[in-house]
Amino acid sequence: MTPYLTAPIPGTGGTGVLMGEFDDDGRESLVLGFANNQWLTHFKVLGHGVVSWLTRGVSLGIYRNGFSIHSDDLFLPDARWSIAGHDRRGLRPGHLSADAGVQDPDEPADVAYLVAWQRRTGLKIDQAFNGFGSGDWSAQTGAPDPLLPAITAAKGSLRFIIPNLGPARTATGVKWPGADASRETVVRRVGSARTVPRHPMNSFDNVGTKADEVAEYNWIDTSRDDGGSGYCADHPATETCISPLDPVSGYDAYIVPIEKRIAFSHIVANDPMPHSAHQANLAEDRILYPVLDSILATYRRTFAASALLVNPRLTNAGAALARLQDRAGHNRRDRPARGPHRDRHQWLRGPRVCAGHRARWRHGSRSDRPVCRLHQRGGRSRPRRDGARHADGGYGIRQSGRSPQRDAAGDLGAGPAYDVECELCRAHRLTKDVAVFDLDWEDTRAAQVAGLRARGTHAICYFSAGSWENWRSDQAALPAAVKGRNLSGWKGEKWLDTRALATLLPIMGKRMDMCKAKGCESLDPDNVDG
Repeated sequence: MTPYLTAPIPGTGGTGVLMGEFDDDGRESLVLGFANNQWLTHFKVLGHGVVSWLTRGVSLGIYRNGFSIHSDDLFLPDARWSIAGHDRRGLRPGHLSADAGVQDPDEPADVAYLVAWQRRTGLKIDQAFNGFGSGDWSAQTGAPDPLLPAITAAKGSLRFIIPNLGPARTATGVKWPGADASRETVVRRVGSARTVPRHPMNSFDNVGTKADEVAEYNWIDTSRDDGGSGYCADHPATETCISPLDPVSGYDAYIVPIEKRIAFSHIVANDPMPHSAHQANLAEDRILYPVLDSILATYRRTFAASALLVNPRLTNAGAALARLQDRAGHNRRDRPARGPHRDRHQWLRGPRVCAGHRARWRHGSRSDRPVCRLHQRGGRSRPRRDGARHADGGYGIRQSGRSPQRDAAGDLGAGPAYDVECELCRAHRLTKDVAVFDLDWEDTRAAQVAGLRARGTHAICYFSAGSWENWRSDQAALPAAVKGRNLSGWKGEKWLDTRALATLLPIMGKRMDMCKAKGCESLDPDNVDG
């Protein structure tokens, strides 16, 4: 037995094997000594290792986890929870303010705390702006809104989204408005847009202090005999009554661990659905931050430092959810989804080689804006060799990654993540409505890249880092000593000896410099697996 995962045995000084490889007469078996199913968090964490053992480390895709959190109703008022009255009372027109009709001088400090927290953790809290609210404050109080200049000054360090509001969506051309997953769990079309369902967190929209949160939590989740509303007893199918939480310690001791556990289970399940809280949770006691800090701390304890936690934008999350539904056939006529889907290790099939300059999409819909790859050779495009050739002429392809980006404040964070949806075996025009073009390093002009980026399309620069191609302008710089066998199926191309770094690095460096000079955002080095 070769142990892979061990744990202390309770009540003893020994250690037990929870997962290991058992070898018997040349036969290898993976032994799991713990309960496992799709709902258990520990199995979600260890599942990748199980698959890696089974496939002997063959990678079928990029392993990554993502987490995004939204703060709803920026600038808007809300009704504050009344501890004594057990209801919403005292209209609070000050959005982040503490009391009705009273300006909160700490609002700029709340914004400064938000920016500093984002910079420290690397996680953005997307601010949901409904398109109004600040003017209402000024009209009601007769004073300038203290939050507006603070947000305006920090806007370069913040990310903004728009919720599911029809007029604002129409006026701004928003394609991915946020929605409430407690009401609808699927992406659906609303005019030209598609909604993005979001997990609502139990940081209530009408509380700003830990005491208020615990009081409302107790009212909803305790029985009438314990002084609660009895809602939990009246709805046993969806609610469970708890013992009343302590007003002082209940938030940190009970609510934070539960919210952390729920959100972390979404992360390790590879669930792309964002989470939503409320702007009031960022003020006063700033109750959202302990939950987020606990989530991040658990992630860092569980995964290696190299396992970056991706922070998708609303657009990326919506596109990922839509792709999952499309693959399962659930977006046809907006049929409901069957539940969460894991999509970490999937072999996708590329399009057939089609006549003329057309290709057929085999995965997802055209509105998903997939990745187009243009690799030209003598005026003809060439399909990538990322995967195995299928009998029908398609190619297996790996999921793509992402590149880091800096915001206006200079903070480095994770850029948008794009899954490879298709590979084009024929050249497509650069006017194609896709999210990313993978362009040849030599055949593409800087003006073409500039045109793509001007309309918000990303440009990746392709070059062969592991082969010699006899049509390249720098082909003479590669001596015969570094050339190997011919690439099967590719006339005029030979493998390179990648051990000859002193010869290859200067040449490949010049290619990468050309990619940068043309304005491409990232690199796509091919043929590095020879």
